[in-house]
Amino acid sequence: MRLPFVLVALAGAHLPAAAQLTPPPAATVVVGAVQFSAHATAGDFTGSTDAVRGAFSAPAGLASATGHVEADAATLVTRNDGRDRHLREALEVERYPLLRFDVERVTPAGTAGDTTLVMLDGSLAIHGVTRPRRVEGRLLAEGAGLRLLASIPVSFREFGIRRHLSKFLGLVTVRDAFTAHVDVTFAPPAR
Repeated sequence: MRLPFVLVALAGAHLPAAAQLTPPPAATVVVGAVQFSAHATAGDFTGSTDAVRGAFSAPAGLASATGHVEADAATLVTRNDGRDRHLREALEVERYPLLRFDVERVTPAGTAGDTTLVMLDGSLAIHGVTRPRRVEGRLLAEGAGLRLLASIPVSFREFGIRRHLSKFLGLVTVRDAFTAHVDVTFAPPAR
């Protein structure tokens, strides 16, 4: 899943002057993708979707930052029709159509070149189950907006996904742990 996630405002006093970002007070996702990388007995594979939406609000800087990123579970593709079908069945996409990350707090964690490192605290919802998450992310200035990059370790079991992706009488199975990668760009509304 390339799901994702939110970001925001980095208020100045916490970062060196060269790394300060000046986020808009509100913005929505203008482009993004969620991707996942998984491991199976038959080899590693990835899946992705660009059916991503989201928004953030930071009316008074970092202390007030909140937001979300969500993706349509049914649009995840792995470039293998059979595997895609099994993935949709395992996620029960008709019953649980969204993958969603809600951000309740963003905390600066340093800089690396033109990138601001942040900790995102919030909750991740998959398959109708919501779990708290603390995620490391990277923010970059993108014109008047922000680009967020983050990776989130996830397990099928943790989110109540009991149907493991398998075929050939269980001889090919997907490991429980996988990683979701989010890459979204937020921009303020056009004036």
